[in-house]
Amino acid sequence: MEDPREELLSLLKAYEDAWNTHEAGSVAAFFSLDADMVIGNHPKATGRNAIEASWAAYFSKIDEARKAEFELESSRMVTPEVAIIDVGSTTSGAAHSGDELPSRLARGTWVLVRDRGQWRIIALRALPAVGDKRVASGTDR
Repeated sequence: MEDPREELLSLLKAYEDAWNTHEAGSVAAFFSLDADMVIGNHPKATGRNAIEASWAAYFSKIDEARKAEFELESSRMVTPEVAIIDVGSTTSGAAHSGDELPSRLARGTWVLVRDRGQWRIIALRALPAVGDKRVASGTDR
């Protein structure tokens, strides 16, 4: 089976760029129409429209200067058309006052399907990265 690592890295970089615009529709476009997403203890969002609404609600609550970086930690091809990736993320930035925003670390597992030659997220699960190598337990998330 061919290793699509470069394709997956490109997808993750494009997702990061979209996330950093804080435009929910741009982020939701990476998901298949029937995708679902669970982040932390937030309700499950099912379908691209619900995922877009979830991101819109999130982006409306965070500082506009908050930016994200995503890291491909591992990837596994299930079939040539299905991949599972483990993703680490760090969000941070500087507020208008110049004060640094607290970093938030998370990790997640994404299931991707190739749809007409383009990778789409069909399932995304993410949690705060507490108690592992990314952040010491008991620190602010």
